[in-house]
Amino acid sequence: MEDQLHKSSTYSILQFQPFCSSVDVSFWHELCKRKLEVYRLSEDAVELAGHFATGTPTSHNVSRLFLEASSFDMLPGYCSSSAYLKYSL
Repeated sequence: MEDQLHKSSTYSILQFQPFCSSVDVSFWHELCKRKLEVYRLSEDAVELAGHFATGTPTSHNVSRLFLEASSFDMLPGYCSSSAYLKYSL
């Protein structure tokens, strides 16, 4: 089995593709509201869910992580392209 892996030239090298964050205005509005009314002076981490969209290297599209107001309320397993994050406020 190991010899087969070395002989095969069809495997490509795993490469890292950087991504950019895309934060909607509604996210900042909801964060301000929650910080004043719910989190207050707490510095605990907050769970967020965002949508991740991959770009393609050939078209020069950049992978993006999208955050919006609903990022605070998404349930685990909401979408296959979701990313779950923990941030300290």
